[in-house]
Amino acid sequence: MSDILFPSNFNNNLDLPFMLYSLGMNHPQESVRRPDGLPVYQWIQCLNGRGCVHIQSREYLIHPGQGMFIKPGIPHMYQSVEHQEQWMVSFVCFNGYGIEKLLKNTPLNTSDVFDLGEASQAMDILKKIYNMEPLPPAFAGAKYSAIIYEFLLFLTLHTSRPSDTPRFGQSQRISPVISYIEEHYREPIYLDDIAGLCGLSKEYLCQLFKSATGMSIFDYVQQTRVKHSKELLLGMPDLPAHTIGSLCGFNSSSYFNKIFKKIEHISPGDFRRQNGIVRNH
Repeated sequence: MSDILFPSNFNNNLDLPFMLYSLGMNHPQESVRRPDGLPVYQWIQCLNGRGCVHIQSREYLIHPGQGMFIKPGIPHMYQSVEHQEQWMVSFVCFNGYGIEKLLKNTPLNTSDVFDLGEASQAMDILKKIYNMEPLPPAFAGAKYSAIIYEFLLFLTLHTSRPSDTPRFGQSQRISPVISYIEEHYREPIYLDDIAGLCGLSKEYLCQLFKSATGMSIFDYVQQTRVKHSKELLLGMPDLPAHTIGSLCGFNSSSYFNKIFKKIEHISPGDFRRQNGIVRNH
């Protein structure tokens, strides 16, 4: 059953950094075409089925475990590609003067489709809005603002970069590669093994993957390892950074530091400190 909420206080709290405009949970998604976009930010998360998504001039296939982030005024359209299975999504629309600053140096600084780790946890955050006790509009607006802020922080840590997401026409052909890397990123990964899995030559596989994702298989492996290392850096604060690097497939602490800084523009230690974690030696 679809639950949709439109808080009555949206237009009365324009001074808040984060403002809830609408929220929908377990929504059977109809076809949508918005040549002028919407005046608010949107996060739409795929729960079941698949959809074809057009954002500006780009086209994607979105499936469970992914979401689309769309900024205000960005042309977009989407529709189900399933004939027998209903496309189900949850969505949240929001605005506020704090959003651009918060997302400026994160993967969510552009409208695109993203892979989302820990997708159920993202939904748990939004469910807090439905579980709120009735409050006067001003207090409700402040509470919504805090939950939207928590949700956006979660997305910045658990979404992969836009170029990690396969383009619509090629996603099925490289999906075994994506799954293999996600399952084996802790181990050495060899191109021969991946090519054998797909039944393709190494040369053609590399060309296909680059065309679909905008990056090489090697770079995608490194992105995946860094993504998981960020989760452990924050989730296991007592583990040294070099141990986390080893757990995520990096064969030396110096190489882990080098690749982490190349991708995130910050060292693993500084990433921890930036998020309020200081290890006791």
